Amino acid sequence: MPSKIGERIKKQRDSLGLSQAELAKVCGWPTASRLGNYELEVRKLSADDAEILARALNVTPAFLLFGDEAINVLNEFNYPVLQAEKLLKQSLDELLADEEIITAPSGTKAGNRAFWYEVMGHSMTAPLGMRPSFPEGILVLCDPDHTPDPGDFCLVKLISENEIAFKKFVKEDGRGWLEPLNTATRYQTIPQNDSALIIGKIVAAAWPNTLFA
Repeated sequence: MPSKIGERIKKQRDSLGLSQAELAKVCGWPTASRLGNYELEVRKLSADDAEILARALNVTPAFLLFGDEAINVLNEFNYPVLQAEKLLKQSLDELLADEEIITAPSGTKAGNRAFWYEVMGHSMTAPLGMRPSFPEGILVLCDPDHTPDPGDFCLVKLISENEIAFKKFVKEDGRGWLEPLNTATRYQTIPQNDSALIIGKIVAAAWPNTLFA
């Protein structure tokens, strides 16, 4: 195992097939210079950035900072990967009962009914330099057994549009709202009501390993 923080970051990044620019984008950093400095160890890795990097690299902050191999939790838990089309046509319990369903690993332990969902579109891609950001193609782990609090992210079923949406849940003036992170005008905040049913709280995010196979 690499003995230096910069070496551990680079090795884990290489194992996922990510360039410095790609990893920086996942972290919500405007350029790759910060990451390059961390890998060259000309800049000390802060605790906050260790947490951001660890989430993007599917390891723990402790693994990056201290190199304890026992804390690398890349494959500790596995959850099914579900697509919007199936979520709209079948009940969640029916989908989870499928023995041939594809699964993906997670370093986060979630409920028994939790599942991964692949983000579609760009409504949750934050402006450059802002974090968090969820680009198209990233997986988010949805836990239906947990209700989101204001400020949490959630998966929602839009009844009228017959769509699955990924949004940020906020409350204002006693009402619930579902916000995008993308500030472009075509992405609108929508009210959370009987036409926008919350499926579950988002508890983790990660890039699918198949992208880098």
